[in-house]
Amino acid sequence: MHRASAWLARTWNHLDPAWQAALPAWLAGRLGFSLWAYWIWLQQLMPDKTGEFYRSVSPLFDGWQGALLGMWQRWDSIYYQLIAEQLYSSEKLSVFFPAYPVLSRVVMQLTGLSSLAALLLVSSLAALFSLVLLYRTARDLFPGDPGLAGLTLERAVLFPTAFFLFSIYPQSLVLFFTLLAYRQAQRGRWLVAGLAGLLAGLTHVTIVALAAMLALQILPALRASRSWLRRLALLGVPALPLLGAALFLVWRDFMGFRSITAMQTQSWERFIAFPWETLWVLVRGFPDVYLNNWVLFVNTALLALSVGVIVWGWRRLPPALTVYQLVLVLFTLSSGLTFDPLQSFDRYMLVLFPIYFVLGTWARAGRARMLYFAVSLLISLALSGLFLMWKWLG
Repeated sequence: MHRASAWLARTWNHLDPAWQAALPAWLAGRLGFSLWAYWIWLQQLMPDKTGEFYRSVSPLFDGWQGALLGMWQRWDSIYYQLIAEQLYSSEKLSVFFPAYPVLSRVVMQLTGLSSLAALLLVSSLAALFSLVLLYRTARDLFPGDPGLAGLTLERAVLFPTAFFLFSIYPQSLVLFFTLLAYRQAQRGRWLVAGLAGLLAGLTHVTIVALAAMLALQILPALRASRSWLRRLALLGVPALPLLGAALFLVWRDFMGFRSITAMQTQSWERFIAFPWETLWVLVRGFPDVYLNNWVLFVNTALLALSVGVIVWGWRRLPPALTVYQLVLVLFTLSSGLTFDPLQSFDRYMLVLFPIYFVLGTWARAGRARMLYFAVSLLISLALSGLFLMWKWLG
């Protein structure tokens, strides 16, 4: 026993500081949300959702699998499970980007895990790697503030909708690819940055902001290069995230599926609009639009926070990150539902990673930090609990 503990202590001491900070934060998030889901399952607080909610997948209700796996079969998770099991067997599945469910399918085949276990494993590991890169990014951006990187991870795990990073959703994977692309571009490793961008483009639609960020990051290298061939290669780096999305769209067209915009409009009532038109829907419908949709309060608060982060980072962050935030917010505002103009804003904003740096600068010590922790934990438990009880959040 003593030898084992000594070996663990030596191993821990040799770990990179980023891993030493990320592992406890990740374990707290993964175990915390799992235990919370188990308690809700134990109390049977979730309604009996059957039929159309689970579509053609088998719901898991009973035993440890129902408590640890079945509790995450919620909303879009059902579609990702279907893709992992059946690939794109129906047109409705074709609006969901492939990297996350297909990677999970590969894990299924290599390990023999069930689809739900593989999907949770992939998203959880992506969340861990994202926290490691987030720590390193904060440490590099704020070298004069050594405590900020650790606080950044704390605030990321305590973010109101951070449970999506540990759920059967692609947000943790696209966050990982985005952070990897940004960091590799900062180091001039353009091939790796471009490949990470390509994979991000195959993971989620919110990669327009990543393309804009990479476009600014290549500018110094473009100016310094005298080779037209190298310049051409550099210009391809910001195009790769868009290429990833384009490859998926071309494949959909080849398979004879309707356009994503048409399907979004017909099946989900989602519309495409200018950002100011989306905001005008909020203003024009006030207060009725809020009275009929409590989630809109959460999304509006996060929108205000996102705008505040952009303003805060204007002089404190590299221009590429400021542009990334601005484009991501505008892009997300360009799509909404007829009854909810900020639909899924709370989930999409999880990849707005500079927001965690800003939150790390708040309430850093003493009672203020304890109060922030307590309030954030309560909000996180409330929102994740509602999600686990089949309430729509994003």
